[in-house]
Amino acid sequence: MLTETPTEPVTTAPPRVLVVDDERSMRELLTIVLKRDGYEVLVADDGVRAIELLKKQRVDILITDIRMPQMSGVDVLREAKNIDPEIISIVMTAFASTDTAVEALRLGAADYVHKSPSAANELRLRVRKELERKARVAQLTGLVEKGLTPR
Repeated sequence: MLTETPTEPVTTAPPRVLVVDDERSMRELLTIVLKRDGYEVLVADDGVRAIELLKKQRVDILITDIRMPQMSGVDVLREAKNIDPEIISIVMTAFASTDTAVEALRLGAADYVHKSPSAANELRLRVRKELERKARVAQLTGLVEKGLTPR
């Protein structure tokens, strides 16, 4: 005789995004926009606080400004990759420079966004794109580990 055991619904935590910016208005705008999209949002007003948060909590995506007092966004990115090499990071700045962009991308940033009136919407799209990409990679990795190959 087979008996059915009730199964608990699988609940997954929403992706967690850490926004690091010394401008309060940008932190607040991104928090509103990203929470509306269903993400859990953590904020830090400088790089030192961001690193403290990264050491204590799992973060799926790091969005950091480049120019901040105490610790630059490039330094935050470098430390974040030391803490979690798999973290997805997006850097943003109002002061775009080729050298900074190259350095951020060399350190593993997934993207580089210029701060503008449309930056929040652009970041929304890039966060979604990066999380979708991460999910596809995880799915393919799972198939390969099971000895299955996608066709």
